This record gives sequence, structure tokens and C-alpha cells, in this order.
Amino acid sequence: AAAAAAEKEGALSAAAAAERQAEVIAGAVRDARDARQELKATRAERDVQRSAVEALEKENAFLRSVNDALTLNQSSLQREKDEAAEGSSSSAREKDERIRDLEEQVRDLMVFLDAREKVAAEAVVAGGGNGSEEGPSESIRGGSVLGVANPAVPGADDAPSRSGTHARLQKKLAARQNKRGG
Repeated sequence: AAAAAAEKEGALSAAAAAERQAEVIAGAVRDARDARQELKATRAERDVQRSAVEALEKENAFLRSVNDALTLNQSSLQREKDEAAEGSSSSAREKDERIRDLEEQVRDLMVFLDAREKVAAEAVVAGGGNGSEEGPSESIRGGSVLGVANPAVPGADDAPSRSGTHARLQKKLAARQNKRGG
């Protein structure tokens, strides 16, 4: 009976061991199934991440090319701006020079007109007021015309102007003097 009880106990313990082993195997199968599903989910997530990385790399490459193009455009526009500014300043200098030249011509013309009025007035006085133009009086005959310095122009001296217009006016005055016998 003791042997039968020991055998019965051995069979129970073998059945319990087999049952435990079956539970371990079932747990391992569940763990493997769970690991397989987790692996599948991880691979899917990895594929999504890889697609996102590829999209971002393409966008990065595109943005770099746009940045390079914009940098080139900026450099080109900066050069054009600098050239325009340089041209504008040289144009302004040329205009300022032209204005000074025209102011000088106006000043010379005003001096000429003023002198002609004085000569005409003196001729009327010398001629007895009868309106006959006999020519300049003896007090100014043989005199010379000098240019007048422009006080508005810094560095201007008392030397007559050397512009082309002034030279033409002086030639005309000399020709008139020679005509009148001067």
C-alpha cells in the first residue's frame, strides 16, 4: 500500500509537473505571440519614421537649394543697388557741376547786361540825352572786362571764369570793340 501510495503520489506529481510544464509552454507561446506582434508594430513604426525622415531630407534639400538661390539673388541685388547708388552719386555730382556752370553763366550774363546798361546810359548822358548812340565815353574806352568771383562757390577767386561760355562772351565783346574802332 505504501508503494501504491508512493506510485499514486508520483503520478500526481508527474501530472502536476506536466501541467506546470504545459502552463510554462503556453506562457512562452503567449510571450512569443506578443513579441511577434510588438515586433510587427515596431517595424511599422520604423517604416513610418523612415518615410518621415526621407520626406524631411527631401524638404531640407529643397530648402537648401531655395536658400542658395536667394543668397545669389541677394548678392546680385546688392551689387545692383551699390552700382545704382554709385551712378546716382556721380549723376548728382554731374548735375551739381552743371548747376554751378549755369549759375556762373547767369552771373556773367548779368554782369554783361549791367555793363551794357551803364554804357548805354553813359552814352545817352554823353550824347546830350538826345538818344543818339555815339559809343562809350572816354572814361571807359580801352578798359577791359574782368570776371566776377562767385561768393557762393567756395574756393572761387577773383580770376575771370574760364568756361566756354565766358570765353565766347569775351570774344563777342572784343569783336564789337574792334568794329567800333576800339
